[in-house]
Amino acid sequence: CIRDRYKGTYVGAGATWDRELGSTTTLKLAADFGWGSDGYMNGYFGGGVGAGASDLTFAVSIPWHVLPLITVESHVSWATLLGGAKDFVDERDADWNTVFFGVTAMFSF
Repeated sequence: CIRDRYKGTYVGAGATWDRELGSTTTLKLAADFGWGSDGYMNGYFGGGVGAGASDLTFAVSIPWHVLPLITVESHVSWATLLGGAKDFVDERDADWNTVFFGVTAMFSF
């Protein structure tokens, strides 16, 4: 069963820093680190990778509070694989770095 290949644990830890830019906008910086167990790493990256650091992500976002209950947030992030995950992907001549971006609209009450 394909589901059995992905049995394992992924643990993520992160930190954020916020700085008010004005009465309706904020600058947010974030960093996240991921670690995977043997089951997780071998399921996603193949046998023999082993447990260890798997990824690191840095993000910059700017939430804009359009109205008291509505926030629009644009972000750009850079993610990279680490350790055995990076080596596994590198051996296959594939990218282990990626940049992604987006916009999120939130309504809270």
